[in-house]
Amino acid sequence: MPDPVDATLRLTHVGGPTLLVETAGPRILTDPTFDPPGRRYGFGWVARRPTVDVAVLHLGCVRFPVTGPLRYSMTGEQAVATCRALHPRVVVPVHYEGRSHFREGRAAVERGFAAAPDVRDRVRWLRPGGVTPVD
Repeated sequence: MPDPVDATLRLTHVGGPTLLVETAGPRILTDPTFDPPGRRYGFGWVARRPTVDVAVLHLGCVRFPVTGPLRYSMTGEQAVATCRALHPRVVVPVHYEGRSHFREGRAAVERGFAAAPDVRDRVRWLRPGGVTPVD
């Protein structure tokens, strides 16, 4: 494991809303885009797909009446496809309940992960106010 005292933080804009956050320890991919699963991105300095330690996935299938069918976060099915494309070590679902604009709550997201045996064991559900280990 790299030196935990190293405070280096690297941010790589992958495209769209996607950002790769790298520290001395884990690499975190945030807001994966909704491109077809398996799409490869060039990062300029590396032509291979990065190793993703923790994928924080914004779910809930958020939509607003004014924008019609446009979604602002993934469905559970899209989350599974994203995990299959990225192969993250840990998956952290967030942003899927608590507001009226969510079209899929935790139960729907859980069903999506439960139907994917190759993904479900990597999912870590956060508890509000709690600490969730990701190692």
